Amino acid sequence: MTPEEIYKKLEAIPGDNTFSLQNIQQLCEVLGDWRPKGVIELGSLNGRSTAFWALMADRVWTIDIVNRYDVIRENLKKLGLEDKVLIKVADSKTCYWDIWADVVFIDADHTYEGCMADIKRWTPYARKMVCGHDYSDTFEGVKRAVDDMFGELAVTGRNIWAVKKSR
Repeated sequence: MTPEEIYKKLEAIPGDNTFSLQNIQQLCEVLGDWRPKGVIELGSLNGRSTAFWALMADRVWTIDIVNRYDVIRENLKKLGLEDKVLIKVADSKTCYWDIWADVVFIDADHTYEGCMADIKRWTPYARKMVCGHDYSDTFEGVKRAVDDMFGELAVTGRNIWAVKKSR
């Protein structure tokens, strides 16, 4: 599926336009032909990025502090993806979930302290890549946390950041 086809599918999820075609294009570029078996997502809003990851991976575990369980579940159901996603309502900085995945996608707390806490807490759970959303001057806390933690290792652009882990 092309990024444009993915974006068209995700338009079925209303009120979540922050996860754009450009974001999808960059994530598809970073992934290339590789498809992760599992993704841990921090922050899901209405489930558009959750649905993206469910299209790309076998399983998605999503954690959000705000209880949008019913909204996310209904939006995933529209796309036939509800069986691929487990949702946990919790604070990503303090919750425990005994899972490891190929990818950790960070899009939760956008303050410097919050984003840095998520990066430090969840990067060890990523087997192959840690990445996130809202790397921009608008979300200076996210940008600064990513730069401070990863520096030149991070591939950035179009509001997405990504760091591939070496084994």
